[in-house]
Amino acid sequence: MEIINPYQEIKGDLIDFIKINYSSRVTFIGNISPLVKQVSLLTKDITIVEKNQKKIEFGDNLKIKRSIDELNEKELNSDVLFCTGTTLINNSIEEILRVFRKTANYIILIGPTASMIPDVLFDNGVDIVGGIKIFDTNATLKIIQEGGGTKIFNQYGKKYNYIKE
Repeated sequence: MEIINPYQEIKGDLIDFIKINYSSRVTFIGNISPLVKQVSLLTKDITIVEKNQKKIEFGDNLKIKRSIDELNEKELNSDVLFCTGTTLINNSIEEILRVFRKTANYIILIGPTASMIPDVLFDNGVDIVGGIKIFDTNATLKIIQEGGGTKIFNQYGKKYNYIKE
């Protein structure tokens, strides 16, 4: 039996799709290291909101804050906002959407925790949901039980990005 997917999937690279360039203002809620590294090659106007600041390793040009309350007006007017799926778990997503929905061209919720049916997120202001479809659940569960993370269990799944139509 084939499952029909009703969502529009972004083909190719997410960063290319959203057209980040030198003048783009980008905010990350949570340190999504691979994306921060990729985006930092395109723009220097990057703000990261991360409570655990020890995890941030990229360059002096990044603006690092502990909460969205510390952001100034310019930082609140981001062109692109990336949020980790953890914002769903720690109940911060609603406040984040309230603050950024008016100004961001794209609000993107991304990561394994965001791997869900995106309708409720689309209905509440998220533009793109990125997750991972796991093909080998036993291997993935073993990695998680042993304390491994996304970098390790990526080999047992396929990443996707769905966009609100």
